[in-house]
Parts: sequence; structure tokens; C-alpha cells
Amino acid sequence: MPKSEKVEVLRGVKALHLDLSNLKSPPGFRQDFGAKLQKQFSDILRGAGIKVVSKEALAQIPGQPVLNVYFSFSDPEELCDYTYSVFASLSQDVLLARDLRIKVAAGVWSFSTGSSARDHKGNEADAILAVAAAFVRDHQRVNSH
Repeated sequence: MPKSEKVEVLRGVKALHLDLSNLKSPPGFRQDFGAKLQKQFSDILRGAGIKVVSKEALAQIPGQPVLNVYFSFSDPEELCDYTYSVFASLSQDVLLARDLRIKVAAGVWSFSTGSSARDHKGNEADAILAVAAAFVRDHQRVNSH
């Protein structure tokens, strides 16, 4: 079996689990930063036909895809060199080609951006929502009919 293009891992993904509610609010944002982004991010995915399911419902989804979003920021000693970064990884259950009896959760798609990214415009929330846009772009690339 030949290797697939990296984005092929998104073929047939119709639902996933995502939880941004515990993202720490960066300076200048309200405490509901994560909850607000959860709704916006989920709306973007739903608009592209991708359901966001609860952790409990995830067991019923083939491959059990989970989109993890990691957000970090720093301003060491408040010296005005504030930076932030976003890394996202979609994990799914996969079978090892060398032994199909072995099934593991593995990161199969990823995206990163942040304040130092060449193409990033906007603030911290915009950087996180850029993950949704990248995911939808790649998802549509392999799932368009």
C-alpha cells in the first residue's frame, strides 16, 4: 500500500472532540477566553460540516478523532517581549502497518502559528481560530465531492 498525502488522514472525518474551555486567558482577555473560543471554533467546524462531539460521544466516532489545541504565551520579567504560540494536533486511533493487531492513538495532522509567524495577523484569539481555518481548508481539500 503506497503512503498517502499527509492531509489524507482527514478523509472521512465527520466529527471530532475539541475542548478549549481550559485555555488560560492571556493578558487583556476575560476569564471566559477558552469558553468563548470553544463556541467560535466549533461554529467554524460546524459550518464546514464537521460535528464537535462530547468526550462521552467520542467513543462512537470511528477513529475517535480529538483535536488538541495548545496555547502558550510569555512575557519574561515584563520586558515588553510578549510572545504567544499555538500548536494543534489531531489524534486518531490508527493501526500499525507492521502489525495490524496494534492500535494506538497517534497525532496525524498538525498546525502551528503565533505572534512570530510570518502570515499571522491579529491577536491571540485570531491565532487560535487560524487553526480552525487551516483544519477546514485541509479537510475540504480531501473531502470535496
